[in-house]
Amino acid sequence: MIKNTLKPVIVTLAFLLATSWTTAQDFSATMTASGDGSSYDMTFGFSPNATDGYDDGIDSYAPPAPPPPAFDAALTWGGDRYYTQILLGDGDLTEHTYDISLAYSSDNLITITWDNTGWSDMMSSCLLQDAFGGGMFNVDMLTATSLELTNSAFNTLKLKVTPTDYAPPADPSTISITSPADGA
Repeated sequence: MIKNTLKPVIVTLAFLLATSWTTAQDFSATMTASGDGSSYDMTFGFSPNATDGYDDGIDSYAPPAPPPPAFDAALTWGGDRYYTQILLGDGDLTEHTYDISLAYSSDNLITITWDNTGWSDMMSSCLLQDAFGGGMFNVDMLTATSLELTNSAFNTLKLKVTPTDYAPPADPSTISITSPADGA
């Protein structure tokens, strides 16, 4: 009798653990900066397996910027340049601010694009601002999908990300629940 009573409880507990309890954020998103025929992908996000510094196998450093007038774009965090910088997803749902360092080519044109599909599940807010706190532009990246810059004075942007407690859904094909045969 005990086996029959515990079986539904164990199955329910396993399902809840696999699908709904999230203790940390786990996602990444990418935006692309383009100029002078070149483009750079910049990936940001959160993972419980990351730190707020460089993590081998997770993050990717960007090289030093080329001399002007050459196009360049990179995320900056903690004084370092990155193409990928994933922060520690430790459940801190406050705003985190990355910088984006830009260098313009002689045509003074940089276009930043992103595919924000699903971003509102991962972030409660994602803003791309000028370095002056949004006084010149303040783009809601959850609703817009691009920004065109034509003024080389905008060489540093602020990427303000407020994560949710999003984690990728568990793959149900990897969950294995076994139960003893009736009467065993």
